[in-house]
Amino acid sequence: TDEDVSTLRKYVELSKAGMKEGDRLCVLKNDREMHMYLAQMTKNKFIIPELERIRDFLDWLILFKRARMMEALSEHDRLIECLSLRDTKGAVKAIRQHINNALQSTLDSLKADQPQQATEGQDT
Repeated sequence: TDEDVSTLRKYVELSKAGMKEGDRLCVLKNDREMHMYLAQMTKNKFIIPELERIRDFLDWLILFKRARMMEALSEHDRLIECLSLRDTKGAVKAIRQHINNALQSTLDSLKADQPQQATEGQDT
């Protein structure tokens, strides 16, 4: 609905304001609220608790990656625009891109935190 789109936009705008002020906790809080609101719109009783668990894990990664925060806000804008236009195909594409980008960013972060494997012939 228009009201739902407006609520989603509010969370994104609050996140953008937090970014401008360097308040990453504000960004994180509003990002989480936006995602949970979107999940609740699905009325899918499986997705909602699963998203909460995933967010508990991902929040710490999001908190420390300013560049990813900026990319995510841009992706959120694209999704909300598609929703406001009732462009289902565009919204699905935007969600898939957002999920893929978040996944890649998470995997990159986890990989960077792992100790390098010793190669044959090197001291460990």
